[in-house]
Amino acid sequence: MSKQEKRDNSKIVVILLILFVVGIVTYPGMVLIGFIIFIPTLSALLSDNSPNYSLSFCVGICNLAVSLPCFYTLLSNRFSLISVYQLIHDPFMLLLVLGGTGVGWLIHLGVPMLTVSYYRNHDQSNLQKLLEKHAKLKENWGDVIPNSESIDTLSKSPEELEQQSQPQTQSIQQ
Repeated sequence: MSKQEKRDNSKIVVILLILFVVGIVTYPGMVLIGFIIFIPTLSALLSDNSPNYSLSFCVGICNLAVSLPCFYTLLSNRFSLISVYQLIHDPFMLLLVLGGTGVGWLIHLGVPMLTVSYYRNHDQSNLQKLLEKHAKLKENWGDVIPNSESIDTLSKSPEELEQQSQPQTQSIQQ
């Protein structure tokens, strides 16, 4: 009982294959529109090399969100091939799909940069608060608190640090 038995997925695969064939036979327009709409998601899936498929997820969710009006149009027209033809030749539908794909790409590319900049600013403000607390402690306790090179370095501005490092690099170059 220590090892768990592996699940046999062959039945699930057969059922999904049967449902796919039934879907193509009964709703060919739905499958066609679904394929056309999700081409950007498919291309993101093929080009995504991250282990958690974050690009495919972002593009796919946004693509699904903008494709819902298209599927609703198909549903309201009873999945007729005429409505499929009209949807395929509607430039606004294609623009909507590409816009959703663009939003997915922006989310995938923009959120990590925003997160890094937020945490960088947050860490910088926490560092400033800690330096202020250290200065108050030093003021209240005086010489009891030993001097620290690392705290002195942290309290200097980047310009001061750059000016300090320039004479050292000039002497190294000579």
